[in-house]
Amino acid sequence: PTFADDAAAVLRAAGVTEERPAFVFGISLGGMIAQELVLRHPARVRSLVLGRTLCGGEHATMPEPGILEALVDVVASMSTGDPAGWVDRQLPLLFTPEWIAANPAIR
Repeated sequence: PTFADDAAAVLRAAGVTEERPAFVFGISLGGMIAQELVLRHPARVRSLVLGRTLCGGEHATMPEPGILEALVDVVASMSTGDPAGWVDRQLPLLFTPEWIAANPAIR
């Protein structure tokens, strides 16, 4: 909660008000902080976008170990210099086949 309160203080200092709330984007740990920010200070946040983050907490659902291992393998393969292959291996681990087919621009 301290990080979320710090973020709210930064927003206040930047002139964010309840009348003019902020668009907030959080990635990784910043995404977890952004989620706590909107829970603790909802009037300061107009919209929230999260990237590569978790909800955490005692009720969080973690991916199956096989998915985590596959993601680690994909990240390790980044050094091969084949970005398209890296994307092709990563997408099925993060999205359903239907979503990938409906969003071809993601690649």
